[in-house]
Amino acid sequence: MKQVLLIDDEPLVLESIHAGVDWDALGAEVCAQCIDPMEAMNYVRHSPVDVVITDITMPTMNGLVLCAQIQQIAPQVQFIIISGHADFAYAQKAMQFGCIGYCLKPVDYGELTDYLRKAIGYRPPSDMPYEFIESLYENNLEQIRRFLEQQELREPFYAAVSVGQDSLRDLFGGFCCSTGLNEHLYLSGRSFADEITPEVLEGRRLLGVALRAEPVDCDHLRETAFQLMYDSRQYFFYPDQRLFPEPCVYLEGLLEEARHFPRQPKELERRLRELKGRFSHIQQAAELYNLLYQQAGGEGNIYTYYQLAFAYRDYDAMVESLLELTGEAETIPSGSGNKSFLNIIKYIHENYTQDISVQSLADQFYMNPCYVSQLFKKETGETFVKYLTGLRMNRAEELLRSTDWPVKRISEECGFNDPFYFIKAFKKFAGQTPSTYRKEARV
Repeated sequence: MKQVLLIDDEPLVLESIHAGVDWDALGAEVCAQCIDPMEAMNYVRHSPVDVVITDITMPTMNGLVLCAQIQQIAPQVQFIIISGHADFAYAQKAMQFGCIGYCLKPVDYGELTDYLRKAIGYRPPSDMPYEFIESLYENNLEQIRRFLEQQELREPFYAAVSVGQDSLRDLFGGFCCSTGLNEHLYLSGRSFADEITPEVLEGRRLLGVALRAEPVDCDHLRETAFQLMYDSRQYFFYPDQRLFPEPCVYLEGLLEEARHFPRQPKELERRLRELKGRFSHIQQAAELYNLLYQQAGGEGNIYTYYQLAFAYRDYDAMVESLLELTGEAETIPSGSGNKSFLNIIKYIHENYTQDISVQSLADQFYMNPCYVSQLFKKETGETFVKYLTGLRMNRAEELLRSTDWPVKRISEECGFNDPFYFIKAFKKFAGQTPSTYRKEARV
């Protein structure tokens, strides 16, 4: 029987859903009902779950944030969102994140049953070992070639990257592996340029697909793969497109130009809107966000393009948020008490393995995010990101020394859903990759 977890802060809604679906006919059963998202997280950590049905608006945690955190723990879980808001932005974000369906309250149980059939029929694909991802990051050509020889893939080959809930592995006989949350790398002896078309993408839950018409060899695979990962995120700038055969544009001198942007809201908005179309590199968008956020007195808590794409549906939404943040920047009054900060620190130590940020802390404690950043720097002498990274890396070192868990599991347990970022961050922190650290720690 498939295990279905129900999450809603209204007990009557939970009981209604439980009673409104013929679970036996679906070959499924409700394994648990939770009114608290953290209770649901703990349940998923220790019990098998196949499908999660969750409300999107709850006092302690947004339903989409909850889905993101659950997916880090259990990538095979399928999600169905229920909401009392007929809000297209909510629905769009839910679909982009990979949810099977979005149901409005009061729930139509016929509609919910259809979504459940899709979720229960889903079969998660098997992926190549995580060690391949680490080999790719380290550009270990010998190891990369060994993996590809096992796949009977000869050089040169063609490369593509997709981002979204679905993959394209069923269309090609070549190599496919997951390189991050809802992100896949494809290598094939056949060119993707003639086979991946807008028509092929119809009906697939994919946000963006990047490909190259020219073949690549192992010597240039790392560089190509990273570029394709950036290229696939061009939907952030062009939400009406999904196929990106051309590389994204990194605009030289953009940050220096942005340092001198006027602070007046209307003029700042005009300058930010003018930038759209001049560049299309999502990492540069994150750098722009951080710069303007810090200038407003806050801390740039968007430190990977994964976070930026999750936090904002597109560039226009990012601009709207920046205008709001810069307009609401606060300063910390002298002699402010520490009680609120102690509660924040307590919360961080209890949740640092989850996807938390300055914005989520601000939402949790009903504060302005710029205020939270300034308070953190004032009380600890370091930024929130540095403090959080230290907690996560100390935990990673402990797990590498004391367990035989795969590196992928350790990265997820420490709050990282981007394997490349985890390896990079760990190496910067410890001076060596996770695998090397484990070997030397056990000598």
